[in-house]
Amino acid sequence: MSIFEELMLARQISFQDGRVELTGQRVVISPSAFFGAYTKSICDSPELVGAFYRAAKQAMTEGFGKDVGKAYGFSFSNYLDWFVKLAKLSGWGKIEWQESDEKKHTGIISAEGSPVAAYLKGKIASPCDHVIRGLMAGGASSAYKLDLDIVETECEALGAAKCLFVIDTAENLRKRHPDLAKLQLGESGAKA
Repeated sequence: MSIFEELMLARQISFQDGRVELTGQRVVISPSAFFGAYTKSICDSPELVGAFYRAAKQAMTEGFGKDVGKAYGFSFSNYLDWFVKLAKLSGWGKIEWQESDEKKHTGIISAEGSPVAAYLKGKIASPCDHVIRGLMAGGASSAYKLDLDIVETECEALGAAKCLFVIDTAENLRKRHPDLAKLQLGESGAKA
């Protein structure tokens, strides 16, 4: 059974009078080109990239992350599975966990077929999946029960076979991937 069918059966998705709700959260359906065009307009500014990423992370942490935890009482692995299913259902590409370490609070996620990367292929000079990166960071923070961040280390828009996202604390990401963290998390590392 697909996640869409599971949500329908559990009455966790509704379409009514111009409103679409998923697990009690209002969602909108938007052309992926919107995210691509908006992302292109901010790609060269760490301050804007960081703010955009933190807004997506906060929306996930305070929305789905909180509500799903309350409604389902998911275990760590169930959270990880649910957030991947949600990302796929939402059209962000073929999302898969490559690595996950609950004790170290780290992981690597891959995405194949990113709509933003497809839109920006050949148009940018650095990884660009800031929206999904923020949403995944919010999901990972909920699953790991710790404030975590994500940097994109490989990107389809730059010719990689898949987009790769590394999960860790902001401090560790700044040590391991200083240039990427500076651009993708922003200079200040301010929290959402």
